[in-house]
Amino acid sequence: MPGGGEYRVGGDDVSQIFVYGTLKRGFYNHKLLEKLIGTRDAAYLGPHTTVEAFPLVCGPYGIPYLINLPGSGRRIRGELYSVSSGPGLARLDELEGLDRGHYERLPVSVAAVDESGGGERVLEVEAYFAHRGFGEGLWKRCGEEGLGEFSAEMGKKYVRRQDRPSNSNFIQDIHKFISDSEPILLEKKEIKTARSRWHQEWKEPLQVNKEEIQLPLKNNIPCINIGLHV
Repeated sequence: MPGGGEYRVGGDDVSQIFVYGTLKRGFYNHKLLEKLIGTRDAAYLGPHTTVEAFPLVCGPYGIPYLINLPGSGRRIRGELYSVSSGPGLARLDELEGLDRGHYERLPVSVAAVDESGGGERVLEVEAYFAHRGFGEGLWKRCGEEGLGEFSAEMGKKYVRRQDRPSNSNFIQDIHKFISDSEPILLEKKEIKTARSRWHQEWKEPLQVNKEEIQLPLKNNIPCINIGLHV
C-alpha cells in the first residue's frame, strides 16, 4: 500500500475513499476514522492528490466542499483510506449527510504523493463532493477561485455541529450563504485595508491590478474575485 497502511480492513468488500477536509489527520472529524481503524473498518493508505483539478472552497461554519467541476480549481491534496463497504462506509455516509442532500459520494481519480519524483500511480476511488443542488452556486459565490488544500489554519475556523446555532439548518444555511453575495465596491484608498484584512485572515498576499475592484464578502472578509491576481 502506498504511503501507509495502518492495520488492514477486515473482509474483502472494501471501498477506497479520498478525504480532503475535516476527516484528515489532525482535524476534528478524524476521530471517526480513528474509531473505524480501531475496529478494522478503515485503514490509512497515505497522502494522495486528485489527478484532475477541482474546486475546493469553504462555506458557512468553515465547512470545506469539493465541487464536481473537473478542470476548474486546482489539484487537491488529501488522504486516502480503505473503508469496509458495510459499517465503515455507512458511518461516513451518515457523517456526510448523503441521505439529506449535503454531499454526494462520487468517483474520482487520485495519485499517491511521490516525493521521489517518479511516475504517478493512478487509482480510481471515491470522494464526498458538495451536492449538485448547490455545488456550482457555491463555486460562483466564492469567486471561482479554489484552494489546493484544506489547511490546519482553515481547520481552526471549522465550527462543530454542537457549537452552531440551535436553529441551524444545513441546506438553508448554504443557500443563504450563496444568496448573500452582493459585491462591495472598493475605492483605491480601501484596497490597502482589504489587502491587510485578506492577509490576516488567509495568511497569503492579496494583489490587485485595478483602482476599483468588486469583491463578494466571505464572513465579512473579501473573497478572491473579479479583478484580482493572486
